[in-house]
Amino acid sequence: MKKIIILLSFLSFISVQATEWRTSVIEPWKYGQSEHWTVHWTDTQGEKPFTINNDNTLQLDITTTDKKLDLPIYSPSIKTSKTYDGVTKLRLTVDTKGEGLKLRPVFTDGDQEGIQFTPQPLQPGLHTYEWDLDKSIFFTWGGTKNNKKIDGALALWSLNLEVPENKKAEVRFVNAEFDSKQHIFAFVDVELATGHPIYLIIPGESQSPKLVFKTTLDEKIAGDLEITVENFNGKTKSQKQKLVLDKKASIPIEDIDSGNGIRWVAYKFTTAEGVTLEGKSSYAVMVPTGPHKEPGDDFYMSMCQHSSRAPEKMDKEFLADALCGVEVVRTFSSWGAIEQGNNNWNWNTTDKLVDIAQSYNMELQPALGLCADWAAPPEEVRKGGWEFQFYPPVDPNEYAEFAGKCAERYKGKIRFWEIWNEPDLDNFWRGTTDEYIEMLKLSYEAIKKSDKDALVLVGGMSGYGGHPGKNLNPTLHADVLEKANKYFDIYAFHQHGEFDHFYDVVEKNLDKHMALMPDGEPIYFNETAMHSTQIGERQQAYALFKKLLYTRSVGAMGYTWYNLVDSGTDPKNAEHNYGTLKNDFHPKAVYCAYNTIAKAMYNTEYVKSFGLPAKGQYIYMFAGKERTVIGGWTEGDMAIDLPLLANIDSSIKVVQIDLMGNEKVLNTDNGVICLNFSNTPYFYELRGKQDKIKIIGAMVKPIPVTGNPEQKVQLKALIKNPFNKKVNAKLKWTLPESVTAIDQTNQELTLEPLGATTAKLEIVLGNRTAQEPYDKPIKVLIETDIKGVTATTELPIDLSIVVTKKMITDKTPVFILSRNDQVTNLAEGDPSLVHLLWKDPNDLSASVHLQLENNKLHIFAEVIDDVHNQPHEAADMWQADCIQFAFVIPEQHGFWEFGVAGKNDGKTIVHNWMTPQNKTLDISQINADVKQQGNKTSYYLQIPLSAVGASEALIKEKGLKFNLIVNERDFDRREGWIRVAPGIGARKDPRLFPDVRFE
Repeated sequence: MKKIIILLSFLSFISVQATEWRTSVIEPWKYGQSEHWTVHWTDTQGEKPFTINNDNTLQLDITTTDKKLDLPIYSPSIKTSKTYDGVTKLRLTVDTKGEGLKLRPVFTDGDQEGIQFTPQPLQPGLHTYEWDLDKSIFFTWGGTKNNKKIDGALALWSLNLEVPENKKAEVRFVNAEFDSKQHIFAFVDVELATGHPIYLIIPGESQSPKLVFKTTLDEKIAGDLEITVENFNGKTKSQKQKLVLDKKASIPIEDIDSGNGIRWVAYKFTTAEGVTLEGKSSYAVMVPTGPHKEPGDDFYMSMCQHSSRAPEKMDKEFLADALCGVEVVRTFSSWGAIEQGNNNWNWNTTDKLVDIAQSYNMELQPALGLCADWAAPPEEVRKGGWEFQFYPPVDPNEYAEFAGKCAERYKGKIRFWEIWNEPDLDNFWRGTTDEYIEMLKLSYEAIKKSDKDALVLVGGMSGYGGHPGKNLNPTLHADVLEKANKYFDIYAFHQHGEFDHFYDVVEKNLDKHMALMPDGEPIYFNETAMHSTQIGERQQAYALFKKLLYTRSVGAMGYTWYNLVDSGTDPKNAEHNYGTLKNDFHPKAVYCAYNTIAKAMYNTEYVKSFGLPAKGQYIYMFAGKERTVIGGWTEGDMAIDLPLLANIDSSIKVVQIDLMGNEKVLNTDNGVICLNFSNTPYFYELRGKQDKIKIIGAMVKPIPVTGNPEQKVQLKALIKNPFNKKVNAKLKWTLPESVTAIDQTNQELTLEPLGATTAKLEIVLGNRTAQEPYDKPIKVLIETDIKGVTATTELPIDLSIVVTKKMITDKTPVFILSRNDQVTNLAEGDPSLVHLLWKDPNDLSASVHLQLENNKLHIFAEVIDDVHNQPHEAADMWQADCIQFAFVIPEQHGFWEFGVAGKNDGKTIVHNWMTPQNKTLDISQINADVKQQGNKTSYYLQIPLSAVGASEALIKEKGLKFNLIVNERDFDRREGWIRVAPGIGARKDPRLFPDVRFE
């Protein structure tokens, strides 16, 4: 069911009649074993002075210590996925033995403000304690408002138990209740239904979309209903009507068009008093790619899922896999769930997994682990919780026996066996590198003994490059490939995140890691994805397309998206939003994209790449039986769209396919086609036997332009004639609002046979509008038609940023860093470090000011950072909180790169990493100061222009290229950075720096 959101303005609140509100008692949690209650206790605190019993209730037995204890008791599942709306009172029933105990509940509200409620003394025996939540606020922290009030729904953080020194105690938590005052809408459930279990509309079948409203109240609820439908391309359609809800009402949804793809549906139901019930859901119009009758060749389309966690949903999960074309399901087989004691086997769930997979003709790829409780180090089990699972077994032979038994039972049914998951991350492997290699060796031998045809995967490595979760075994990844490659058949590799970072680290590291394996074990990207948090569902779908096509180009044997279903419902929690389906199985855009890609990739082989990644062009060709598939896109703001001309047999049918599976047939009468590639990914499928496709170059080649506001510039684009005769080309230039044309924007050019000519348009640049971000170029659209062969491309104009005198007087920043697309997160894909991922500008943001004065470059950056931490010396400051900036001086070869930081002891440090060719620097000439107060850090710099071989006159005449990042580290972990533009953090490329001029 869709989560209900109640929005109340102050005026609407006071106008609602009392009859519209209900007070009820709810039981928010039960202290049961399934809730996994534990106590937050770190290794640095020493041995745990308590034990936990969480079988049918929650009980703590606390030993005597010489220190006062503050024990935060919490349930991870409740903490991350349950919220409580409209609650007014909290009652906790607790049975205690001991004196001097206190209990204080801690929650977070809808504004992410932490709220501690008043500590209450606990009396010996069984008692119920009550908190009036509006009146019992004891302490608050964080949040964007920090108003010391409850805003929106509450989420339990912890139940903090205070124990005095030198006191033993027993505390048993018995019951919890909320009094909840709720509007009648709280008794309404809304679900979007189509008649299909995965909420699809399959053309030719009988499904139809509708919103179903249900109420448990006996009274009617009347109001105005508005439904808005949006498709993948941003087209919207609204319908409005009166609604009288009497127990149940089904409202048909008017579809937006006849095309395939995702439909996002937003509804708003408003009473006469102005109270609003609103929410969002989705369905998809889709022609399923599967189930396949037989596996495809050459490349495995795969999906991750956690079916063993919810066996009741298993059938629906495999149906969703099969429909969208999945061939291999990577699932997780818990050692402790299968072997529940030494030689006490329970195969029920895994047998069911195998049977369902075989019914859809899909393979399974189990990741075997984690450690069973009976095999784990006893001292780790005694600590309570579930962290014992991440430790190596006391006897690695017992794990190997488990792996061998699995291979024996499913011989002929399962080929792939993965040994553990992400052993290079501290969160998943708490042993040593040697211990993992020993376990891998023994498991490999046991599996091969049971099934010589089985294929063993090394535990999927989390990724390349720096990651804050690799402190324990930082070289495990490379060491295992080099020293243990005889003990696995397939190199399993992950790497989450968006495409640009994924491409950078794989290009930089893949070859040298593959070279560590002399037998050439193939690579399987068996867990890599990007969540939809903050970037949205469109960009998530793009990430799948880009990463999958690229991995095929580097020789991967398969690609596995993580995850089939969202693992939670919190829209701000990245770990909850990797799925292709929402937690309630409603489709996301990436599910439709997966279906489209699986259809295009089925039974094809990778042929070649003919894009130019250095220029942001990624184009890949695949060959199937009597069809050729070409997929591609352009990446980066300054990348030139590439409309490629090709000669083909005129009998070939050419179809452009978008990510949602919509097809558009291209005109091929002349044996010439144009394949348009842009920031929007497309497939082109050439249907028919085609021995050879001749690429004859770009039809339109725009020339990038850099200019200043108020400057007159000439736009140019080279137009190519693909025909062996003279033709006329029709051009249409479409300009952004900030650009004025001097010449005619509709043009016609005469082209000689197979010749080319340059189209020109003179314009005057203006200042950017509010809708045109300063850190992105403005774009001119060029539409070209040559005898029905059409090309659409964008010409980027890098409009210089001008630092005006008024900006300096008004203290207006030159750059504002506050958007998700400016952030690089290094902790992606590690569930234990989800708290390190960027959340909002209060987590990390910055404003940057520049000024030229007295032959000095002045830089002032004000950074908002929730935790300031800089323990390093100058050259290593980039690993913690600091600013790192670079600039290019005209007429110099190379660029300057600096860092400035405020250390934890209050000292300011400066470092120079890069200098242009034949340049030197006396670092003492740079005047820097860093001041830190609360969550604000201010960086002040003065750089004498003479020290960097420049002058004020030169900079004012020609400007400079400038870039800056703010590095982020909280506590002991480097998180990543937020940037002005690419070109510093992941790779050094001064061509990507913005152009800055000074008035």
